[in-house]
Amino acid sequence: MAETAAARQPRIELRAINKYFGGGETRVDALVDIALTVMGGERVGLLGPSVCGKSTLLNVIGCVT
Repeated sequence: MAETAAARQPRIELRAINKYFGGGETRVDALVDIALTVMGGERVGLLGPSVCGKSTLLNVIGCVT
């Protein structure tokens, strides 16, 4: 199947994403300098151990409410 020009365009693009919770001595860095590009037509899976930031990343992208 031929790839269209639209499929080669980034659909999701994140650069240098940081997210933390709390502050001061209780600050927890959940995401540190995350970069992600998902091109049109790609399927992406998010894998990792418990409490590594998967849901936080999806929340930042807007996939979780």
